[in-house]
Amino acid sequence: MPFQLLLFAGICYVGLSIIDQNVTRHSFLLGSNYEEVLQAARSLLPVLLGLVATWVMERMRSIRQFLRRRLV
Repeated sequence: MPFQLLLFAGICYVGLSIIDQNVTRHSFLLGSNYEEVLQAARSLLPVLLGLVATWVMERMRSIRQFLRRRLV
């Protein structure tokens, strides 16, 4: 279970770095405050990771319970 969460966090980090590169490359679309937008996105990332990790753990628990009922 912890390995899966670490893998998920790594995927999210890579995704954020790709978004960061794209926003930096196309910063003219956001004007001069693109760094503020990136900072806001980075500050929300732990909250989003926590919500998604909680959802994933709940789904895995329900899948395990379902499999236990089916196999027994």
